[in-house]
Amino acid sequence: MDSLIERTQKNIENQQAIRNKIQDYKQFRLAIMIDNENKQIACELIASAQEILQRIDQAHLTSYFGEEFLEELRFFSKIAHKKNRVTAP
Repeated sequence: MDSLIERTQKNIENQQAIRNKIQDYKQFRLAIMIDNENKQIACELIASAQEILQRIDQAHLTSYFGEEFLEELRFFSKIAHKKNRVTAP
């Protein structure tokens, strides 16, 4: 029973972290709409989307999110992936 409680607590912490990352992502998305030439905000938005998508996939939570939101995250994650390939030695 203790292991179940421990695992449940870890799941809750992970879900809270995803929620917080989504809130940050929404702020980056709003900021980039205001200043769409800001490369730092764009990089933060892309990195945030990639991390959120990875966390959602790892936690098997994709069914709890709308397809439009997931597609948006996938779009930015592809950019992050391409950026990482270009900058890698």
